[in-house]
Amino acid sequence: MIQFEDVVIKYGDFTAMHDFTMVINEGEFFTLLGPSGCGKTTILRSLAGFVDVSSGAIKVNGQIINDVPTEKRNIGIVFQSYALFPTMNVYDNIAFGLKVKKLGKNEIRDLVLEITRKVELGEEQLYKNVSELSGGQQQRVAIARAMILKPGILCLDEPLSNLDAKLRGQLRHELKILQRDLGITTIYVTHDQEEALTLSDRIAVFNKGHLEQVGTPFEIYNESNSSFVCDFIGDINTCTGRTIDSINGQSEKKFDRDKPAYLRIERILTGTANPGPKYVKLRGSVIDREYNGIFTKYFYDVDGEILKGLERNIGAEPGAVGDAVDLFINPEDIKQF
Repeated sequence: MIQFEDVVIKYGDFTAMHDFTMVINEGEFFTLLGPSGCGKTTILRSLAGFVDVSSGAIKVNGQIINDVPTEKRNIGIVFQSYALFPTMNVYDNIAFGLKVKKLGKNEIRDLVLEITRKVELGEEQLYKNVSELSGGQQQRVAIARAMILKPGILCLDEPLSNLDAKLRGQLRHELKILQRDLGITTIYVTHDQEEALTLSDRIAVFNKGHLEQVGTPFEIYNESNSSFVCDFIGDINTCTGRTIDSINGQSEKKFDRDKPAYLRIERILTGTANPGPKYVKLRGSVIDREYNGIFTKYFYDVDGEILKGLERNIGAEPGAVGDAVDLFINPEDIKQF
């Protein structure tokens, strides 16, 4: 178990992390999520020992590790750039830590072959220079190098950000399966909301050096507890003014027209028949659309305000720009803070 207790991290007069308290359970895939500069990488680096804590305590299994040297923390780390040794081949990159520990040649080879099978690197790739590998293969080498030392904790600092979208999705799935099979506590840093939602057991959302919310992917997405989390996670509508007036005129639940109200785009329903007594109806027209294969995202003009909706494509041609449409909203789906 990892505990951060009232951790403050400063760089001179700048406070990068304010009074941070959090618990990460053993075996969790835990993601630190937020925009650039929010403090997520700072927290990861403080756990690994690359950044000093100004005050507070970091504990692993009850032991304070603030002053424990990096090499003695039993933490593996994979950097965004992979940080592979360019003059070494794949085998020597993966075996480097074992050679430093002065393990025997045969034992090193057995361990290298074992870990490369787990990360799906072929034996024929072991003696290639790392520069000959694709981005996905280099990422596997970096993970293998970190995991061959059997760390108690694995830290991953945006390891997929340099890959193309299709490969990123494939490796994301493989990484989650590998972590689950090995049962290793994994701390993952990303600014990619989809990555966080699909990979994580739990997510911590950061904003400007403050922890905004911790929860499961379902809780973070559906039960956001601040306007920042609501707006940062996924795609969302921000309703104001006349749209709120229209909703208030049809609903027992009332909203403050002077504050933004948030509504997930998939919660807007369309059709000719009201889906139920809880729903209110707004009249809009299609002003744009984005076809994505499985879904089409629509942009509606509703009394001068732009709302977005999501429709599943089931064989039919998507609606056209200019079409008039009835939009149905359940006021219970609207969040206001």
